[in-house]
Amino acid sequence: MAVTSDRQATASLTFNGTGIRFYSHKGPGTGRFEIYIDDVYQTSWDGYATDEEYVALAYENTSLSQGEHTITVRNTSNKNELSAATYMNVDWFEVHQRRVIDSTDDVIVYAGDWTHEIMSGAGQDGTMAVTFDRQATASLTFNGTGIRLYSRKGPGASIYEIYLDGVFQASWDGYVANPENQVVAYQISGLPSGQHTITLRNTRNKNLLSAASYMHVDWFQIE
Repeated sequence: MAVTSDRQATASLTFNGTGIRFYSHKGPGTGRFEIYIDDVYQTSWDGYATDEEYVALAYENTSLSQGEHTITVRNTSNKNELSAATYMNVDWFEVHQRRVIDSTDDVIVYAGDWTHEIMSGAGQDGTMAVTFDRQATASLTFNGTGIRLYSRKGPGASIYEIYLDGVFQASWDGYVANPENQVVAYQISGLPSGQHTITLRNTRNKNLLSAASYMHVDWFQIE
């Protein structure tokens, strides 16, 4: 761990990604320090604790725009009134990178009768995977801590089920009177870092107003 008692000390990291987590250490001699992203002040973090706490999450931002960013941690002359000193501790950084998986990507495993159709308003390459098969599934195994599924709503869409690592998460009703594209059908964050599988399963159910039971897969965004 990098440690300093210099009240003007800084630590900076330039990275490419869409998010970052900064881990520090809390203890009886830790001060307060400031955190900046791209030279813009974000927050102040009080590292004081009566007992030592390792791997303490001092800052998190997972909604940055794609590209290069710089995080700067700056020690200050301030501290909790109970703290015995103004030490600043830098343990490690975790950089997040969103990855887009389009419906045509061969890492998606389709089961049942599917077609890939060009649709106005579809994301990424302008196509969308579509099925009318009420037993069809689409599965994606990914490494990350979160995922978003983008789909399509419309007058002929079905109700389908979403599973994560084999556990039912939600049913999603894709019916609306007027088509809506690039709609977030499911999202989750804060998963344990590692391999996960999301599965979409069409059903025989649909909104009473829906004219059919189509299921659409546009794209996935992995965090």
